[in-house]
Amino acid sequence: EAQASLNRLALAKQNFQWVLDWTKKVPIQSELVAAQAMLGLADLHETLGQDKRALRLRQQVLKAREQLFGPQHIKTRLTRIGVADSLLELGQPARALAIYEQERVPIEKELGTNTPVGVLPLERQAEALLRLGRAPEALPLLEHVIQVVDAHAVRPAYKAAVQFTLANALWAVDQQPERALRLALAARATYAHAHYTHALMKVDAVLKQRGSDVITPQTMNSRH
Repeated sequence: EAQASLNRLALAKQNFQWVLDWTKKVPIQSELVAAQAMLGLADLHETLGQDKRALRLRQQVLKAREQLFGPQHIKTRLTRIGVADSLLELGQPARALAIYEQERVPIEKELGTNTPVGVLPLERQAEALLRLGRAPEALPLLEHVIQVVDAHAVRPAYKAAVQFTLANALWAVDQQPERALRLALAARATYAHAHYTHALMKVDAVLKQRGSDVITPQTMNSRH
């Protein structure tokens, strides 16, 4: 399964690279298309745990969008969130948190506080707080985000990320351990189905640390 996942990612990377090459030959809207392809490529690198590469690509797109749209445009702000995501994965939660806090209110004003994209900075802010050891501050933010995510059709990987972050927050404050386990298992199932190997390894590492040796929904149900 891991090899099949890598093969699919390699093919997707090849496709994104083809788009980037094509934009060099076709100047019409080439900057917009190239930026989107680069963001897709950055997401693939992040999926593989190649966070430095993802950061470089996102920084390139951010610079281009700041020039094309201006620093206050919603696309520029969302790209800045992506840069912060890479910083977070590279072990710089304080830097990432500063960006999330800076962008949160403008994005919420533009996209609303009860939409999946509108709460993206809130969810990421909570993740940064959690990594800084500030779980009590992160928990109420995540409870709002999970309500929004549950009420909308969102990308499964996004929902899984929210579920796993909330699970970690609950464990960190020693609250609702069974709910935390259910959330983590739900996230794990999503990552396994989508062959998100890097994310799956993170979930498994936490579950192993928590003493969940057999990590299946069936095992969990048998405990009750």
